[in-house]
Amino acid sequence: MVLRREFAVKSGLRRALVHVCGLGEYELTLNGVKVGEDLFPSGWTKYDKTCLYDTRDLTALLRPGLNEVRLLLGNGMYNVSGGRYTKFKGSFGPPKAIAQLRLEYADDTTEVLGTDQR
Repeated sequence: MVLRREFAVKSGLRRALVHVCGLGEYELTLNGVKVGEDLFPSGWTKYDKTCLYDTRDLTALLRPGLNEVRLLLGNGMYNVSGGRYTKFKGSFGPPKAIAQLRLEYADDTTEVLGTDQR
């Protein structure tokens, strides 16, 4: 499953941070460039008790004007349907994610973009 969003960045961007929690695994790209060196983060947890998230600095990858962020979601150990992993009993459901992008500008304004309910 691929989640995608376009957003505009004003000139004078000072810092941009993204916080991402992908249940099971995810890969984040910004303007077609993979963010980070990890291969499908986050780690495996007891998802009913703990959900991990990652924070990345996107400042160098953003440009003034229109930008595109994509989040590729994979099942990982969050959504196990059997087969080779029959020892796992059930699944937590289809992959899902929540993310927040914080844009900080030189004029001390801040813009926060978040995932929607889709």
